[in-house]
Amino acid sequence: MSHDGPVGLYRLFDDADALLYVGIGNRPSRRINSHRSLKRWWHQVARTEIEWHPTRTDAERAEAAAIRNEQPLYNIQIPTEDGAVRGSRRRTGVPEIAVGVANRGPVRLARPDGAQDAQAAMPGAHFRILREGLGLTGDWLAGFLKVTPRTVRNWEEGKFRIPGWVREAMMALGAMATTAVEGYVAQLVNHQRPVMTTYRNDAEFLAACPGTEFTASWHRAVAARVRTRIPSVRVVYVSSQTC
Repeated sequence: MSHDGPVGLYRLFDDADALLYVGIGNRPSRRINSHRSLKRWWHQVARTEIEWHPTRTDAERAEAAAIRNEQPLYNIQIPTEDGAVRGSRRRTGVPEIAVGVANRGPVRLARPDGAQDAQAAMPGAHFRILREGLGLTGDWLAGFLKVTPRTVRNWEEGKFRIPGWVREAMMALGAMATTAVEGYVAQLVNHQRPVMTTYRNDAEFLAACPGTEFTASWHRAVAARVRTRIPSVRVVYVSSQTC
């Protein structure tokens, strides 16, 4: 992707000056604002820094170097030296997920040993209602967990035992959604006529919130939970390309 003007590289820090996240954008303030409503760890952000680069190529290279050398906590994608190719941090095909939940530190998920795995298993019906309650498709979840859609279906139908690391992943996804719900509730609770926007489809969601990891159906599920907390909220489809 080419860009005629300067591109900003931003860093997000917590109150102890630990680096949480590094990203780039033509309009970094807009990207940062999208993180505010969509990233599960936003409550940890205490300050931001933005540095400008003359071209997108320069910014991508600087971003790649920052992620490799400074090791931000929540960057899952690791660019190569030129910033052009990205890979995922993972162990034996299992995604590594960092989640800040309540007073717990970041939770790193990996495939545990057999004894731990057996203790953490969940029923297929429970797994399915969690997925559906989060507004996630089986295909999306399969991609997130680095398994096949058939494996997700087999788990839901009770054909295979659900591993403990999958249970932990579902807990992490639930925590992300809860963080988003709480953020919207905090924004809307004191409004006399609260209005929340949501999205018709994934293309619209991604255009409005390019930093999101999720789908429009996930956001609509969040909106439904917000309405249960604040019944007076009017939910409407977004009418502009902003989060």
